Amino acid sequence: MSGSAHDGLGAKLLAGGLSCMFISTILNPMDVIKVVLQTQSQLKALDDHPHPVSDLVLHPSRTLYPHARYHGAWHAAQSIYYEQGYGRGLMKGITASLLREASYSSIRMGLYDSIKALLAPSGTGKDEFSFWQKLVAGAGSGALGSFIATPTDLVKIRFQSYSPRHKNPYKNTFDAFYQIMKNENGIRGLYKGATPNVVRAAMVTSTQLSTYDQSKRIMLRSGYFQDNSLTHIIASLFSGLIATTAVNPADVIKTRIMCDSTSNNSLYKGPIDCVYKTMIREGPIAFMKGWLPNYLRLGPHTLVSLPLAEFIRKSFGADSF
Repeated sequence: MSGSAHDGLGAKLLAGGLSCMFISTILNPMDVIKVVLQTQSQLKALDDHPHPVSDLVLHPSRTLYPHARYHGAWHAAQSIYYEQGYGRGLMKGITASLLREASYSSIRMGLYDSIKALLAPSGTGKDEFSFWQKLVAGAGSGALGSFIATPTDLVKIRFQSYSPRHKNPYKNTFDAFYQIMKNENGIRGLYKGATPNVVRAAMVTSTQLSTYDQSKRIMLRSGYFQDNSLTHIIASLFSGLIATTAVNPADVIKTRIMCDSTSNNSLYKGPIDCVYKTMIREGPIAFMKGWLPNYLRLGPHTLVSLPLAEFIRKSFGADSF
């Protein structure tokens, strides 16, 4: 690599945060749709089920609702827009989302090169890193960023999952932090769902950045491409598709755990219990719920954020990925 991998670290952190904050604002409606599709059976079970929560597994037929509130991404988008409007409906959780990207994406994208450099001998060139080193670097930076940002992710999902039928108990984003700490075991409450959140982030960053990095290197070595916007766009298109498919099961579990309350009506004891109950009640296809809105968010998110991050990095004199 030209110079140290740590050179321009500030610019790399800034590029990761700004690029993802920009595109996340545009794609927030897709995030809302994904969350409501992944949690609607869970919310309906809590809303309508008169029996003890243990019955959800012992008698799964009691909580299998054939008439889901939303029948796909387009129906969810229409319903939320007509019932709640654009700002109060499809832009729910935007403040928490921006806080999340400012921390999570700054770290996961900013530290990727530094962690990758730690896994190889000093002086290793960009073309000399192995694919597994890129996978591990992405997993490490993603896990660290997501753990730090878990409280913002929790609040974002709480806001996005509430509908007119499930009144939002929080006045605003910062009141949500306060109320969760007050009523849900302090700091521990803010880190509810941290385990599936970290696993998901490690998976998405690992697959997203490694496939982007690797496909970009392959194109550059072919001699037909240069390190420019066209190459960045092609690499990011492939990266977004792979990352969405790999991460969707973990995303479903993370979303359901974070949406779950700590009251007596709590559905899940933890991530493993969530996996088990989801499989028993809804089958393996449930782990791919929300794939389309997830891709319609993560695909364009990758397509815009990575080339934009490249541009910002170069503008501040830092190396590209």
